[in-house]
Amino acid sequence: MDYENCQSAWIPGFGKRYAIYYQDEPLDAEVWSFWERSVNDKGQFTSVLRDTPQSQISIQVNPRGYPFFFLGPAGQQEDIRLHRLLYRVFKGPIPKGLHVLHRDDNKLNYRLDNLYAGTDEDNYRDACRNGTHSRPPRWNRGQVRLMVTLRKCGWSNARIGRLLGSNPVTVGRVFLGKLVSYARWIKQMR
Repeated sequence: MDYENCQSAWIPGFGKRYAIYYQDEPLDAEVWSFWERSVNDKGQFTSVLRDTPQSQISIQVNPRGYPFFFLGPAGQQEDIRLHRLLYRVFKGPIPKGLHVLHRDDNKLNYRLDNLYAGTDEDNYRDACRNGTHSRPPRWNRGQVRLMVTLRKCGWSNARIGRLLGSNPVTVGRVFLGKLVSYARWIKQMR
């Protein structure tokens, strides 16, 4: 990390206890704690806030592929995704109801110009355009009517999905109105 030429900021919501350092070329991000932790003569842990970084916080990759790290006191730590934090710190608040999306769908590419706020539908369109998501099945009106009827009879998304040979998450998205092409039909059939 080139500390002379990188961007840095305090992490919102934690006072001046943690800072993030970010640079585009080469892509890098580091999170530092300004807490000095030590053990006193009674064997108790103590923390003192300092003016200089004391320890680097490990950035890991979660099972879904997103870089993240933990912040906060022991037992009350918060799981923070790196791309969301970078957006908040360097671009502004994330608008209510939107997500921070990657233009290229590469979760490890957290360059600021690759991040933007968008809807579930924007995310889906990106994934289809970038070839990282398959398109949902094209159901006809009769199949959608069958889905609505089965749902009224208490069938789960998983059971409906198995019957129609589809993913239960996709079936759920139909009922939530997330797949615009079916939202109008669902509304008329309810």
